[in-house]
Amino acid sequence: LNVGSEIIHDALFFILLLVWYTGARREEICKLKLDDIFENEVLGIPYLFIRPTDTGRIKCKSSKRKIPLHSELMRLGLLRYIEAMKNAGETLLFPEMYPSGNTKRKIGDVFYKIWWIYLRPFVPDLKRGQAMHAARHTASDALKQAGIDLEARNDVLGHSQKALGEVATR
Repeated sequence: LNVGSEIIHDALFFILLLVWYTGARREEICKLKLDDIFENEVLGIPYLFIRPTDTGRIKCKSSKRKIPLHSELMRLGLLRYIEAMKNAGETLLFPEMYPSGNTKRKIGDVFYKIWWIYLRPFVPDLKRGQAMHAARHTASDALKQAGIDLEARNDVLGHSQKALGEVATR
């Protein structure tokens, strides 16, 4: 086993972690710009501002939201990555996910195609689209088990406050 001397933290490292720890949709994470990341001035908590930008729209009105970033993401170097991207003159958080000019593919689809190639052989019964969306269900379950009420869970996940049927109990 040859061990390299470098650890690379890039889109393929951080996107799935951000989906997992925020419950955000794949496209919402992949389209983030560096100016979509803020820090609450009072609490000092970094957060993502999910909103429509020139990199993409949001699913619905209730999808516009602020999602706090988990401390594990800080430990894993997300803020250092963000600073490095700013220092490199980038405007996108994950510029390597931006599709080429001659495709209708969305930013999130670029990540899914790259990620799926490596995951698929290890999970033969997984249905298309199931893996990434399942992380949203996991985040919702974790919030529910932590005693977070439905309205607050909906706020974090970008769901409307109307009755959601089965989704409301997830």
